[in-house]
Amino acid sequence: MTVPVEVPCICEGTPHATDTVFLHEKAPAAMGIAFQAGMRDWLVSPTNLATAQMEAEALIAGVILRFGVVEWTVVDKDGEPLHASPVNIADRLPAGEAAQRVISRGDELYSTELMRPFVEQQRRAMASRASRRPKKPSSPNGQTEASTSVSPSPGPTPLRPSKRSSPTSSAGKPSVVRAS
Repeated sequence: MTVPVEVPCICEGTPHATDTVFLHEKAPAAMGIAFQAGMRDWLVSPTNLATAQMEAEALIAGVILRFGVVEWTVVDKDGEPLHASPVNIADRLPAGEAAQRVISRGDELYSTELMRPFVEQQRRAMASRASRRPKKPSSPNGQTEASTSVSPSPGPTPLRPSKRSSPTSSAGKPSVVRAS
């Protein structure tokens, strides 16, 4: 099945008001492969966010125009049907209103499908990173177990006053001994 997109006439000499460009209803395999290859190249080249967004949009637009167009109602200067080849598409659908309509409709049809492998790859990468983080032990109810106190370290024992050994020998002052 195909999806029609009405555009201003793109025929040589503009013999009529509009043409119809027909897009694949679903992204063809070649479109997906071309998009994935372009995305791999795009993901490895460092760019700033604004440039990255423009490059991604240009990549999507390019694969839509190259692989999404099935046929059209465009005719040549003699009024004969013009084949929707990559060269003719590039020639008749340069930047402009007609190209924007086709790209916009193609984006609606294909973007989710084209981006799915990259979204899934990102989810797997995030899950992998999360699984490598050390986890705190938890109890059966899902709460983290209470922490335990630090054991006292061996070392000098604190001093504490002891009971008087005899009332007269210490002159009323408590003796100091090490706790055992």
